Parts: sequence; structure tokens; C-alpha cells
Amino acid sequence: MKRLPILLIAVLVGMATVSVVATEGQAAKILMVVTEDSSADLEYMLTMEAGVMKDLLEQAGFDVVAASATGQPFLAGEASLTPDARFSDVEVADYAGIIVPCMGTAGERTVSPELVAILREAASLGMPMAAQFGGIDDVAQTGILSGKRISYIDEFVEDNPTFEDAVHAGTHGIVRDGNIVTSGVCPYIARARGMDDGTKALVEALIELIR
Repeated sequence: MKRLPILLIAVLVGMATVSVVATEGQAAKILMVVTEDSSADLEYMLTMEAGVMKDLLEQAGFDVVAASATGQPFLAGEASLTPDARFSDVEVADYAGIIVPCMGTAGERTVSPELVAILREAASLGMPMAAQFGGIDDVAQTGILSGKRISYIDEFVEDNPTFEDAVHAGTHGIVRDGNIVTSGVCPYIARARGMDDGTKALVEALIELIR
């Protein structure tokens, strides 16, 4: 009778090992959340930001899953992005990290309750998260940037009540605070102001956090 618990433990350990091996045989997934607020140049942002993020992450061996509130395609000129899922379908624990592109809008952005729930759950799990310019607005509206250092355009952060509890650490470069990395300069702002686009560096920082 005393051997039964030991046998059960052996069986459970064997099952767990099989599960881990099966998981390791699959590419880790990154969730890219995209908002549907209109961009001043959506074609440019789909190509130079969302497209670049997806390509870099896939080159690093990740499976990128794009999600939006409605799941409807983003179409602009020669560029397009068709979400793989709606926010309401997302199981946060299935992902190794989250990236929130700017998509060309900042300030008054509409953040759905489903996206708020996704970002808060990710933060509660300590999941690596990256956000760029307008995407930082989305994250800030969840309250999880309270006390966190962020990168953002100076004059915009000063006039945005969303960032009252965040710590502005400057405009240039990538800022990391715990498991959250931010870039204050998206391709649209970089082109408009002659600044360095932070997209590539932001993706690299997220990959480093995950690994």
C-alpha cells in the first residue's frame, strides 16, 4: 500500500515531462495587439512598424499572433494586416510576451475593456511587454504604468493625464522598467521630426526580456 503514492508520482512526473517536451517543440507565441483608431498614415505604419515588428519576431523564431477588438482587416494602399483573433478570444497565458505598436495615433485612443483585461492579466503574470508611443497610451490607461519609467515625447507626456502616475525618463531610446519596455519614437514621429525610429530596438529589447 505504501508504494502506490510513489507509483502515482512517477506517472505524474512522466506526464509532465511529455507536456514540456511537446511545448518546447512549438514556437513561443507573441501577442501583437492593434487598435483600430485611424492613423494619419496607416499604410506607412503597417509597413514600417507592425510589419517590421512581425518580421523581426518571426526571424527570432517566435509565432506572432495579431489581435484587435473586431478582428477586421487593416487595409491601406498596398499594405494590409488581418488580425488572427479578436481580443475576446485571447488566452493570455498562451503567450510568452506582448507587443503594442503605435499604429500612428496617440493621445485620445479608445481602449476596449477586453484589451484592458488582457494587459492587466499579462502584467499580473509578470509577462514581458513592449509598447511604442501611442501604444504606451493604451498600456497607461490600464493603470499598470503607475510608478514605471517610460520613454515618451516630452510635450505630449506633459499634457496627457494618462501618464500622471508614470515616471517620464526622456524621449530618446528604449526604457526598461521591470518586465515593461517602451519606445517613445514610432516610425511616424521619426519621419516627421527627423528622429531615430525605435521599432527595431524595441523588438530587440522584448526578445531579450523573454529569453
